[in-house]
Amino acid sequence: MWTLNWNRILTVDQLQRRGLVIPNRCCMCNSANETIDHLFLQCNFARFIWGELTTIHSGVRYDLQNWITLNDLLLNWPSFNSKDIAAEIWGRLPYAVIWCIWRSRNRVTTEKDKVLQAVKATSWAWLNMSKSAMEL
Repeated sequence: MWTLNWNRILTVDQLQRRGLVIPNRCCMCNSANETIDHLFLQCNFARFIWGELTTIHSGVRYDLQNWITLNDLLLNWPSFNSKDIAAEIWGRLPYAVIWCIWRSRNRVTTEKDKVLQAVKATSWAWLNMSKSAMEL
């Protein structure tokens, strides 16, 4: 979590700041640039997760919309308390959400890379096969 507190999580915007030339799109929603705040709080995927976990029952849903940054959420989380949820679970919840979203994001990114590599390898294999067939 220290990487989060020091704004060092390697989201696409952070990688671009370090000189990588890559397109900036959130891989979870594909509708906005990937920043720390977007990925963990503003993305539709993240909002769904937060919404599901902060709904106590059908009539009570805690509103996270007042917090624009993840830092705001983490700083204000202790006062955003629910007596309906055990204090220990509630206290750890934002960190569990952040960790799981990050792992999901990495899986999506890795799987996309694997698919891209598979397409390239298949294309080269087919090209080689067609060249071999032409030689017959």
